Amino acid sequence: MSDFWNGRVWTPNVLIDSSGLPNSIHFPLTAISNHNGEISNEVRLIYVVQQSTGLPIYFRYCPGNVIDVTTLIRCLAELKEQGINTKFAILDAGYYTDDNINELFAHNVSFITRMKENLRLYKDLVADHLKTLDSRENLVEYNGRYVYLKCIPCQLSGYNAYAYVGLDIERKSSEARNTFQRAKNKKMDAGLVHDAIQTQGIFVLVSSCRLAPADVLPLYYTRQQIEQVFDIVKNYADMLPLRVQTEETFRGHLLVTFIVTIVIKKLQNALKNTTMTPLSLFLNLRNQKCKVYKDKVITQEAFKKAKDCYDLFCIKCPVSIPRI
Repeated sequence: MSDFWNGRVWTPNVLIDSSGLPNSIHFPLTAISNHNGEISNEVRLIYVVQQSTGLPIYFRYCPGNVIDVTTLIRCLAELKEQGINTKFAILDAGYYTDDNINELFAHNVSFITRMKENLRLYKDLVADHLKTLDSRENLVEYNGRYVYLKCIPCQLSGYNAYAYVGLDIERKSSEARNTFQRAKNKKMDAGLVHDAIQTQGIFVLVSSCRLAPADVLPLYYTRQQIEQVFDIVKNYADMLPLRVQTEETFRGHLLVTFIVTIVIKKLQNALKNTTMTPLSLFLNLRNQKCKVYKDKVITQEAFKKAKDCYDLFCIKCPVSIPRI
């Protein structure tokens, strides 16, 4: 644990996730995808984000019918060849398979991931520890919410690991209310309602490392950073809709949007403690005028909002710029 943890400051870790790019382009990458029950024609885009900065550092793509679990091993291999630190990976539940777990352990990549409810180990852990979960010593606070979380040593594909069985109190209450409403509408038997609410709000995280319960959720939920990156990619970097006809053009489009996403994310980080957004920043700077002469461009005086933007990035607006 000491090799990636130092006084509540995590050394560079990576977040790995994928997203579908819907399209009807006739090239080999377009394929029918069934992702979480949603059927579409798409290309699968995989991003790797550095946890400490929230910046995307790598991307790759594959046909839309390639499922997430099969992409992790090659992602790690390519990251290694690029010299990117993969000492610790934070993964979505879609990447959990025995083969991937074996690969992570074999390459000494520590990890934390969520376990799907249909797995035997998940069911056994919940059955064995549900009754003792809501005890005083298991209660932790995260982001204003309270969760019971219990650390349990376990075996993952023959390797020593740790499971963190959790009970989200607020989520359990919300799910129970929904169940009660359905029970009322469908006139469900009280016994069925009792059975339904027993495991509501339950989740299981597994990690190759033993972590303090109070640190598990802050670490795992840094995954939200990669969801924010995909939001930038699709809604601000103009990745969608895809308007390309060849794979070569598609690659160029992905590269341009990757660069734009990094720029927007860095701007968001810089503007975090201000009232500005990247959009309002450029709208303010758009009103900075200049006069064009034969040999030079002379800038006009910066008004207050433009000056605030310059000051934030330690930029000095020049009086004139030579024309080339």
